[in-house]
Amino acid sequence: LSLQDAISLALENNMDIAVQRYNPWIAETAILRDRASSQSPNGPTLDFDPIYNLTAVLENSSTPIANPLLSGTGTGITGTGLLALASHEAQINSTYTQGFDTGTSFQIFQDNTKLSQSPTASAFNPYIQSTLGISVTQYFLRGFGREVNDRFILIAKNSKVVSDYAFKYSVLTDITTVENDYWEVVFARRNVDVAQSTVTYAQRLLRDNKKQLEIGTMSPLDVTNAEANAASANTLLIQDQTVLLQDEATLLSVITKNPIAPNLLGVEIIPTDNTFIPEETESAPLDQLAKEALANRPDYQELLIGLKSDQINIHGANNELLPLLSLTGFATWTCQAQLCRTPTPLI
Repeated sequence: LSLQDAISLALENNMDIAVQRYNPWIAETAILRDRASSQSPNGPTLDFDPIYNLTAVLENSSTPIANPLLSGTGTGITGTGLLALASHEAQINSTYTQGFDTGTSFQIFQDNTKLSQSPTASAFNPYIQSTLGISVTQYFLRGFGREVNDRFILIAKNSKVVSDYAFKYSVLTDITTVENDYWEVVFARRNVDVAQSTVTYAQRLLRDNKKQLEIGTMSPLDVTNAEANAASANTLLIQDQTVLLQDEATLLSVITKNPIAPNLLGVEIIPTDNTFIPEETESAPLDQLAKEALANRPDYQELLIGLKSDQINIHGANNELLPLLSLTGFATWTCQAQLCRTPTPLI
């Protein structure tokens, strides 16, 4: 297993990174939501997305008239002995509304009504009326200005950047972890090799001492010391082998989704990358290294963006303490049958 393969497996199988992948997408949906409206808790709510409503009403009715003279329909008798007023009404109304981050609300509406009655004493039958209106409202003090009305959009954008930094930080953390675990395995395997060489040397010394004891050139005490050294070497070998197994299990836990899966039991990890001595580099001034470190730390950048969002919230909270003052102007055009009236502007 190479170091690059271990990093690739860790990035593919790490559950923390899999979860972090969704956070930038969630942050993007929050930006879309906040672009739809200002959603101010205490100030005016402005719908930045245009809203168009269309309603249609069709109504037919027949109403008995107790006194046709007072109703203005004239005399007449139906088959039931009572005069009935038949009415047919149709309405089609539409409204377009949109808000702007300057604190402006715009609305245009059109109402269309057609009413037919039988019998009737009206000069207009059917009675047709159409009304077109435009309304503009500008908020001052509370809810005024782009900085106030766009604050949730700005905060959502900052949250998107924060989620990107959080994902980057998670990736860097996992890469660092798998690199450390990989080199721990390399180190543990080297220790096992050294311990195995020590055991081989101790056993060879023990055999030589026994031969010298047989020919009378060495005392039994030297053989006993050699036996103790061989036993100690075997103990160190077992300890180093145990550490190697533990380090392999740790590395498996970061490069696989399930390190205790049946197909991974008894798997031996053989690292193919060896340690190396890095090239010497010129040491930069401490203040320059500190600036570079802070610029490359995602968690530090997250804190800076969080401070910016806090400032935006403070500015918005202060604006909501101001009184609500608005100016509204509207104009309507109305046509009834063949008679149309001029626009009626009101402020």
